[in-house]
Amino acid sequence: MNSVFISLAFRMTTGLAALVSVTESIIAEFLMKYGEKAKVVLKSAYELMNEYRVSGKELAGHFDFRGLIGKLEEVGLRYNPSQLLRIMERDYGIIETSYRTTAKRWYVFTDPDAVGRVLEKYVDFPGKMGLLKDPELEVLKLQIKAINIDALYAKVKRLASKGFLTVIDEEMIRDIVFNDLPLVARVLKSVLKYEELFQDFISKAITVMRLMDELTTKSSKTTVKELYLSKEAKAGRAV
Repeated sequence: MNSVFISLAFRMTTGLAALVSVTESIIAEFLMKYGEKAKVVLKSAYELMNEYRVSGKELAGHFDFRGLIGKLEEVGLRYNPSQLLRIMERDYGIIETSYRTTAKRWYVFTDPDAVGRVLEKYVDFPGKMGLLKDPELEVLKLQIKAINIDALYAKVKRLASKGFLTVIDEEMIRDIVFNDLPLVARVLKSVLKYEELFQDFISKAITVMRLMDELTTKSSKTTVKELYLSKEAKAGRAV
């Protein structure tokens, strides 16, 4: 990568001050190329490093893969950052693997101070507002939490597994169709522009809508059948 060669040239010709500047430009280039996903992963890794430092424990690096997964889940993102970490290490030299086994992997930042300075420019930290510089993204995160797609997904899956729908089931289906699905659809439409960040929500929301389509069809057939049986019963009593 050209930026890496530029960094090496500055190391040789202009000293430490220029090196820091170029290191920051490389990190900024990474963030600009890979967008919001890169900001979230880098910010989470940097915060994890600071948390580990406060603990005072002897650790194998600045942050670990497993801890990073947990940190991402704390902000509502179920995302495997392995590919981004590979890019950060191999293509940009932002991190290095410090320890690796079959079950664990630790990383160190090659220049933690430069990472911190760049994140200050691109991302807000808890000392400011604790929000990424993308209000729409933050609102979407809140809406996704409010929807609780996991609970709705489980409820719809349970209804779909039933061979026969009761009156209570019918009422539940109507409630989901008129109260839950409009909100799910509106949020789903918005999160598609952040597809890689919200893959779990998108997948479950689409499944919920597909199953609800099947359930409403089953519901209408059940209602027609019940009406038919009711008429038959009345006709039998009349005879």
